[in-house]
Amino acid sequence: RGIGQAVAEQLAGAGAAVAVVSTTEPGSLAVAESLRARGARTLGLAADVADGHALDEVVARVERGLGPVDILVNDAGVALRRPMAEMTDADWDRVLSVNLSGPFYLSRRCVPGMAERRWGRVVNVSSISGRLGTAGMTAYYTFRLYFRVFEGPEVVPAAPAHAHGHGTADPHAHAAASDSA
Repeated sequence: RGIGQAVAEQLAGAGAAVAVVSTTEPGSLAVAESLRARGARTLGLAADVADGHALDEVVARVERGLGPVDILVNDAGVALRRPMAEMTDADWDRVLSVNLSGPFYLSRRCVPGMAERRWGRVVNVSSISGRLGTAGMTAYYTFRLYFRVFEGPEVVPAAPAHAHGHGTADPHAHAAASDSA
């Protein structure tokens, strides 16, 4: 749903085989079936991106079903709107494990193959909250700020010298695709 679904639709429309991973199987299967109905090669899977062991199985299933991962889009995210004083340790841990550890876990599993094939892209979806912050969003703000560091050849040594770093997009540019989600 949302930006993730819009990205999946664009990649499938450009001819890419697309694996859709969501926390719920019905969610990922619905998007995958929608893409398949348009002629795309696709696979829908459910996993918790904070669980590295589950991601081992996800990557293995994707590679068996669709081939090597050439483009990884890290779009999973949890945002809890609570003042810091009301946030529990478990809340903090969940936001950081999904939003920061999950992309690291997936990238660590996919980037070596990209480097071996000498081609690949890792797209880390972030938000303006990583620069501006939002009241009641301490954990989310912290994650997005640090997530911006996790890009490019200085962090991923296998990345080629021409790797792309930070970018911004107008969130309204995705409105048409997101509204259909």
